[in-house]
Amino acid sequence: MCRSVSEDKVFYERAFDAEVKGRLYARFHIDADGVPEFETDDDCRNYIVNLYLLSANATEIFDVTYEIDDTTDLVPIGHSTRRANDFCVSITSSRDVPIHVGVKIGNAVYKQRAWLSNMLENGYARKSNSAIRYAINLIKYS
Repeated sequence: MCRSVSEDKVFYERAFDAEVKGRLYARFHIDADGVPEFETDDDCRNYIVNLYLLSANATEIFDVTYEIDDTTDLVPIGHSTRRANDFCVSITSSRDVPIHVGVKIGNAVYKQRAWLSNMLENGYARKSNSAIRYAINLIKYS
C-alpha cells in the first residue's frame, strides 16, 4: 500500500506501519443531503462516526480493537473482524478524542493512537462538503 505522508494526518508507530501496513480513517453517518447525522444531548452534538482500518495485510488481521480515551463518550470500546468492511466500528463523539487501535496479527498486537479529527480528515481527504467540514471543525475545536 502506498501512502502519501502529506495526505495522511496520522503519524504511525514504526511497528504498526511495518506490520499492519494500514491507514486509519473515519467517516460520518450522513443523511441524503450529505449532512453528518448527530444526536443532541445537553445542547451538544454527538456525531455518529464510523472508524476504519484499510490495510494491505487485511487477510492476516484477526481482530481490530478501537478504544476511545474518554469516559464521557457513549461507546468507549468496539472491535471488528470484518475485513471486507475495513474493520468498521461505529461510535458517537462530540469532540476530538484519542482513539487507541489494537490490531491482532498472529500472536502479536500492534498498537496505534490517533485523534478522531485526524481520522476524519483522512476519511474526507478527497471528497468533502461544507457540512462535513463544519462538523470536523466542531469536533476538532470543541
